[in-house]
Amino acid sequence: MLIKKISVVCALLLFSLSNTCLAKPLPPDGLGDVFEQLAELEESYENGEWNEAAEMFTELEEGLNEIASKTPADYQLDFNNSLKGLHYGIIKKDRELTEKGYIRLTEDCINFCNNFDFKVHPLFSIINKYIGVEAMEAAEKSEFDEVVSEVREVAHMLDEFKDVFNENGIDKKELKELHAQLNNIVAAAKNKDSKLVKKNLEITDKYFASLLSTSS
Repeated sequence: MLIKKISVVCALLLFSLSNTCLAKPLPPDGLGDVFEQLAELEESYENGEWNEAAEMFTELEEGLNEIASKTPADYQLDFNNSLKGLHYGIIKKDRELTEKGYIRLTEDCINFCNNFDFKVHPLFSIINKYIGVEAMEAAEKSEFDEVVSEVREVAHMLDEFKDVFNENGIDKKELKELHAQLNNIVAAAKNKDSKLVKKNLEITDKYFASLLSTSS
């Protein structure tokens, strides 16, 4: 009986140690700044402020290199191709190329974040910005094509980062409901129904806010 008890204790201890070993490390310093720089860069090129976008790109690249120097080898950053694409778009002052590079780099950063333990994953803040800020501002100006663009980017993130949502307690049913709500916004925007667009954006923003509070 004593041997059996010792075996159980040892098993529990090993389980506890394995969980500790498997726990994700805290994110490196400066990672939050990278997402702020990404947001500022996006605003710059969307407004056609290419000189400012070039300056923000330089700061962003330096920030990523700084993080890489402090990050364990297992989590090394490898964003070279995305950075090159983004830089090329900025140099050419081509919004479409810049947008593609920006989205790719943002996704790289989100995937990189999956290596670390966040109280609130940065993905939620990004979605909040797209829905609660950018899409809402576009709706206020009746810029319906821009509303559709922002909402479709969020829909892409729902598909691209299912694992992140699942890890934060958001199951397939909730993701399906979110997709349905995003479709409502797109339909209202295509019909140029400003009132309905704003109403559905507010509903969706509140929904994401509630998910954010349950994951924090």
